[in-house]
Amino acid sequence: MENLQKNLVLRAAPSVLTGYMKSQFTVDDKQFVGVIPNTLLGVIPLGSKKTTYLLRQISGVQIDNGFLVLNMLLGVLLVIMGISVMFTNSGFWGIVATVSGIIMFQSGKATTISVATSGGICKYSVAFWERKKTNAFVEEFNKLLSSMT
Repeated sequence: MENLQKNLVLRAAPSVLTGYMKSQFTVDDKQFVGVIPNTLLGVIPLGSKKTTYLLRQISGVQIDNGFLVLNMLLGVLLVIMGISVMFTNSGFWGIVATVSGIIMFQSGKATTISVATSGGICKYSVAFWERKKTNAFVEEFNKLLSSMT
């Protein structure tokens, strides 16, 4: 295999709630490295987790785009409750419930990078709005893997 001209790099938010943090995935001519932020309660940053796989251990990479129906339903219910509370009792709590519902609904749109290795499948979550650049990264990664065989 000839050396890569440059590394493949993807910097993407790991979820809707952690849009201010970034996971980083890097592929060079020998290895895949994933650096994923660790959080407390899903929002407070507490360091990161780094995983490294040699390319010869990776058999394939794919992207899964799907929906978490329960999150989306709970989001819709929170928005409905928030709007009804906003116009009847307390505007503040109605706004809080509505915004929470919108965030919950958006978190139901799931994008996952799956890396199949000799030890199993590793999954990395990416925020839904990062889908286009995640697709491009996975496509280039798979081209690299196919050129190795």
